[in-house]
Amino acid sequence: SNQGNINNNNNNNSNNNILQVKEEDKGKIEIPSNMKMQGYQLYQSLEPKQEEFIKKVLVSNNLVPEFDNETLEEFAIGFYCVEFEEQKQIFKEGEEAQMFYIIESGKVKISSEHGECKELTAENYFGYEAFEDCSYRIENATTLEITKLLCCSGQFYRQALNYNYLKELEEKVELLKKIILFKHMDN
Repeated sequence: SNQGNINNNNNNNSNNNILQVKEEDKGKIEIPSNMKMQGYQLYQSLEPKQEEFIKKVLVSNNLVPEFDNETLEEFAIGFYCVEFEEQKQIFKEGEEAQMFYIIESGKVKISSEHGECKELTAENYFGYEAFEDCSYRIENATTLEITKLLCCSGQFYRQALNYNYLKELEEKVELLKKIILFKHMDN
């Protein structure tokens, strides 16, 4: 694993699709500027059990509307793992929301200027503001103990949603073509 050095080698062997990492982006992951600090450990790639964990959390919380298994598989590959030390700020209120997080292990305190506070543990997720384009953080997130987070960019999530939508649309168009062809042959 690399400390402070970003090098993600996700192997994606599927055919050409929107979710594949572009050639010029291979080996690079952009993480928010507030994460470019000491006190975290970035892991190069996910273990299969982590990918299964991600899929379980996404599906059980309805965060991936009607993704087929192939798209879900590819989406899980878009995550990476970061381990934070105790008492490290992950993000603060008002920052641009770029990343979404699932807690694999550890504890995170979510707080706001309004005094609201909650503690999250494994299988909880936060940072969903990143799913919206040009959104800002409405809370602060700080680790309470050593914490492993599975992270994904909001931009990648939006790409996956668009890819899934286009895939469904393509399937419907193909079905309509078959119906039209069948009706035409019938005449």
